[in-house]
Amino acid sequence: MGTRMVYIVATLGFEERPVLRSVLRHYAEGLSGVAAIMPETGTRDERGEAALSSLRQFLAKFVGIEPVVHRVDPTRFVDAMRAIKSVLISAVGNHGAVVLVLGGGMRGLVIEALLAALLLPQDVSGQVQVEVDLEYRDAYFAFSAGDVDRVTLPRREMSVLREIVDLGGEEVELGEVVRRLGIPKTTAWKIVRRLEHMNLVRLELAERRLRVSVTLKGMLQLI
Repeated sequence: MGTRMVYIVATLGFEERPVLRSVLRHYAEGLSGVAAIMPETGTRDERGEAALSSLRQFLAKFVGIEPVVHRVDPTRFVDAMRAIKSVLISAVGNHGAVVLVLGGGMRGLVIEALLAALLLPQDVSGQVQVEVDLEYRDAYFAFSAGDVDRVTLPRREMSVLREIVDLGGEEVELGEVVRRLGIPKTTAWKIVRRLEHMNLVRLELAERRLRVSVTLKGMLQLI
């Protein structure tokens, strides 16, 4: 996300550590704010309130900001997704770069938040990075919500994309793709430019040779 400041939106239940780890990961970039999405329940959730209190204390001491709390009813599946989607769209509109942290919340709320991110409009989804903490050490994985967008590709474009992956997927020389597929170089050039426009590949000119690398979004098209 470059040097842009980051706005963190996180599902929060009885465990605040995934949010704290994300704050530490992005602290050097600068944080424009933190929002917690919490379940709206009929009875007081002591563990959830304890996690929120711990998050507030941490942010006040180390970052100097107060988290914004959004409460949704996870039993209302569609309404919950609609509410979370609205939070994400507003966050992108106000802050630009958004990190959605999934973890520490109840499973239903996490799933609703993930689905809300995947249902974002294309002009917004690319600004939302989803982070998922794993259950050991400080490991996590991340992807852009826009990476999961499915693209309908003509057969020839799909063949070129698959060939690049088969050749390793990183810094593949366009000339090798041309040779293996037996297509004109001008045709291959037009195809990879279209793939680049759809954010499925990256192009780089190195030592007067055009090299092509597949993006995560491109890899996901082949699953």
